Amino acid sequence: MGDDGFQLADSPEDALQNIFGYESFRPAQREIIDAVGEGKDQLAIMPTGSGKSLCYQLPACLLDKTVLVVSPLIALMEDQLAGLQSLDIPSTVINSNMSRRERNRRIDGMISGRFRIVYVAPERFRSDRFLEAAQSANIGLLAIDEAHCISHWGHDFRPDYLALGDVRDELDEPPVLALTATATRQVRQDILDQLGLEDAEVVIGGFERPNLFFDVHQTAGDKRKMEKAVEVLEARHGESAVVYCATRRQVEDVSQGLEDAGLVVGAYHAGLSGRRRSETQDAFMAGDLPVLVATNAFGMGVDKPDIRTIIHYNITGSLEAYYQEAGRAGRDGDPAHCLMLYDSSDRGIHDFFIENSYPEPSVVEAVWREVAREGMGRHEIGPDQIAENISRSGRGVNVHSWAVETSLKLLRKAGHLDFGWQQDRPYVEVKDRSRKRDLRVDWDRLRQQREVNEKHLDDVINYAKGKGCRQAYMLHYFGASPSFGDQCGRCDACGERAESMMHPPERGHFDDGPETVLRKALSAVARTRENAGVVTVAALLRGSESEAIQNRGFDDLSTWGALETLTQVELVDLLRHSVDRDYLRQAADGQLGLTDAGVAIMSGRESVPPNTIEWIENQFDCAAAAS
Repeated sequence: MGDDGFQLADSPEDALQNIFGYESFRPAQREIIDAVGEGKDQLAIMPTGSGKSLCYQLPACLLDKTVLVVSPLIALMEDQLAGLQSLDIPSTVINSNMSRRERNRRIDGMISGRFRIVYVAPERFRSDRFLEAAQSANIGLLAIDEAHCISHWGHDFRPDYLALGDVRDELDEPPVLALTATATRQVRQDILDQLGLEDAEVVIGGFERPNLFFDVHQTAGDKRKMEKAVEVLEARHGESAVVYCATRRQVEDVSQGLEDAGLVVGAYHAGLSGRRRSETQDAFMAGDLPVLVATNAFGMGVDKPDIRTIIHYNITGSLEAYYQEAGRAGRDGDPAHCLMLYDSSDRGIHDFFIENSYPEPSVVEAVWREVAREGMGRHEIGPDQIAENISRSGRGVNVHSWAVETSLKLLRKAGHLDFGWQQDRPYVEVKDRSRKRDLRVDWDRLRQQREVNEKHLDDVINYAKGKGCRQAYMLHYFGASPSFGDQCGRCDACGERAESMMHPPERGHFDDGPETVLRKALSAVARTRENAGVVTVAALLRGSESEAIQNRGFDDLSTWGALETLTQVELVDLLRHSVDRDYLRQAADGQLGLTDAGVAIMSGRESVPPNTIEWIENQFDCAAAAS
């Protein structure tokens, strides 16, 4: 038994089966866990959905020490923490979202050994208080998730990850387990160099996903893209799908287009409120929203096993990002379709991202000239105003406020200025009078990062335009050897079609007659007191256990689960048909209410019209319908 009262497992198999509830290890997991037990440093490259987190969570149930996990996203840490706490594994997360008092309480718990696993973001090590506490704790493993973030050559570089090599030294060099889903040979070596892992074992898990069908469809224009997306989603009617878009604006436009085509859709991007994002994700995870249109803000740490389709409406900025996002499909092992819609004009979107994320020296110099002319000290000016001033200066330089903000960050890192917000107003504080040629910006690193991202984009375009096997191309890119030779037989380039490995979804059925089905649907609307929209009422009838249903008490209604044998999409279609037939009305805010005709049918005072009975019989499996 550990110092925290937790009953340590006798063996990896004991922990796997009796704590985590799995029957067997996935490829590479046991190898990694055994090496952790032997105190070896490791770099593990395991694709999305292959069970990376278990490789550091399970050792925490064997070692009488604390596993310190570094992860880049608070949401990802919170999701994993919830899962561990449901298994009664003493764990915590320490982040900036909590009060100082609560943070200190958890830090004290880490020092005293009260937690098996502690999650932190890399920025946490900026705090001397935390670093000293970590030095005092009994750290048995330093696990670094999303380790590609430490590499300038990776697709998601984070500067705070660069300090982790020094952090390891400060912690008296505990064993390190660095994990990432995607890393080329160059990135792997950079990770090892940055962390100082000279003798680390490199473990490459199985990158092949035999249940995924990789597909690229070349299009010209948004109209063709939308038509193809609708075609694919309608073929998998009612099953879970994610459509990834490059920008927030596109998420809104695409979700509206799919909704206009009759699909049940939700939108997710960072510009929406936290509450709306949370509700949308919850509805998607619960199956209440079959199709989710999202930016890459959605997905990290999300484990929904039955996603059958992932469509990339635009190409991604790197193959690493694409394989990670596409790999969220088919985690249950059943067939899934991964479609990239490629239009040559898509490159312009990512060129814009690169141009503003890694601006040319002339742009940084123009920003410095504009702020330096304000003189020493603090000035009430922000990126938008600076961009406008530069563009109106007559010097022939036009910049986006995004590029201005990036330039300010580079100049701040070089010590020339500071900037931020105070009392809801932007400011820039000029700290010296450096001339343009004396700027201390690391121009070489900026150029390298720009070139790396341009190379990543070229790799994606080569994949999209390539004529060879999609899976073989991807595996070779990540330094893995295909087991199938040159042709996988499950991608469009191998001459196959997605339908060859996909099975059509089963139609819903019901044991009641068509009249009873309609009356149950109308009754559900009545029970919500006209306080729910189509998707929510359908979820209620299906028996959804989502937070949105539970928080509103809809799971206590007599109609909850009344039509549980029908799918979410079939129930939405039924409700929409009821609106079209004037049994229900839909307010401007989407809430459903009963019409007089609907009340009469629900109460039995009026019969269900024959055309509606026929529609219901044709729509669903009526083999067991009552007469």
